[in-house]
Amino acid sequence: MLLKKIKIRYLFFFGSIFLFIFLVSELLKIEKESKKNDVIPENIQKIKYYTNSDEFCYKDLGIKEISNIAKLSVLEINTMKNSGSGFVVQHRNESTLILTNSHVVNNNKSVMLKWTDGTTDVGQVVYDGKGDKLNDLALIEINKIKGNVLKLKIEDLSIGEEVISVGYPKSLGFSITRGIISALRSDNKLVQTDAAINQGNSGGPLIDKSGCVVGINTFIFRDAEGLNFAISGSHAHEFIQEFIKKPKYYKLVKKQNKQPTSDNVLQNIPKKDFKSKSKLNLELSSCPNNKINSYNFKSYLYLKEKLVFDFEEIDSTSKAKEVLFITCQLLSSTFKNYNFQVFLKRGIALNTLGLNNEAIYFFKKALLVSKSEEDLANVYYEKARVYSDMKNNKKACESYNKSAGFGYEMSKSLKDKYCI
Repeated sequence: MLLKKIKIRYLFFFGSIFLFIFLVSELLKIEKESKKNDVIPENIQKIKYYTNSDEFCYKDLGIKEISNIAKLSVLEINTMKNSGSGFVVQHRNESTLILTNSHVVNNNKSVMLKWTDGTTDVGQVVYDGKGDKLNDLALIEINKIKGNVLKLKIEDLSIGEEVISVGYPKSLGFSITRGIISALRSDNKLVQTDAAINQGNSGGPLIDKSGCVVGINTFIFRDAEGLNFAISGSHAHEFIQEFIKKPKYYKLVKKQNKQPTSDNVLQNIPKKDFKSKSKLNLELSSCPNNKINSYNFKSYLYLKEKLVFDFEEIDSTSKAKEVLFITCQLLSSTFKNYNFQVFLKRGIALNTLGLNNEAIYFFKKALLVSKSEEDLANVYYEKARVYSDMKNNKKACESYNKSAGFGYEMSKSLKDKYCI
């Protein structure tokens, strides 16, 4: 009997050890799997993209290959009032240099960096061109080796050459667009392309078929289709070399302490008493006390992405209330780089809850910060739906007409069907 008890104890002991080892091994497998796409040196080496740097800019890669390479280099850059793109240009002294536009960092000394794998870092702006067009460049540094270095092409470029624009348009995540080099301007320092450069693409790379960067996406002419511009890789190379030769010579301009003026509509959202205008208990429509501040920027980014990706349709009371909660957090935060989506979706949520006048108010705010015809078309379409619910056919038709004028086919169809 005693011998049997001892055997049971030993079996239990060794069984526990075996179970512990098994669980640890499974956890390690899960961790390894979760890190398979991390932007870390071990994963960068898997590409083996720099085995022969002499032939680097003479390869012929497919779009999928270029996209896979760019995902490990291009990142989203966020400040309290702005967002854009950037990419890794150099590893040196256990640090990483990231190139972007000056107007993206917007006089800030520190910026938040978000990589395609979801990891984030705080970067320090170490060099800022502080100028328009050709001087619209800035360098950011983080004290670790991270990301895939993209090489700048300093050789002469060819008109008609196929290129790919990479970045984070409108904070909607990593994306690419394809086009050609349409022309070379300003002694080949400025590259004109028909590859789409949208809001948020600024600072991202314009890459040729070899995977080399021929330009840094900078600006567009909004009144003309296909007129997009990038600072050439060769000019950007000179900018980086200037920093390396004079690392202690910063071009940074001291940030002014002057507060934004009252004409900035993004900073002056009137407080409204929604409860008094509805029978619904809309406690979520009043801004909560736990406002997002500079100490929880990751929470801000999370809510911003959640709003865009999780609420394509706001077709229920529960969804509408959640949108009101999220948008109120964003609007009351210390960060002001939210786009028209915040106002648009807040307006849709209010309309879903039957608060038509409040919805119109936020659609008007959305129109003030819309950056493209597509944005304007969407806002006018939603305004038309609200006026239709309010039985105001005249204003509904006016909004449908404006939306259709910006190319929204659904609005055109509804206008032709219901409006004289």
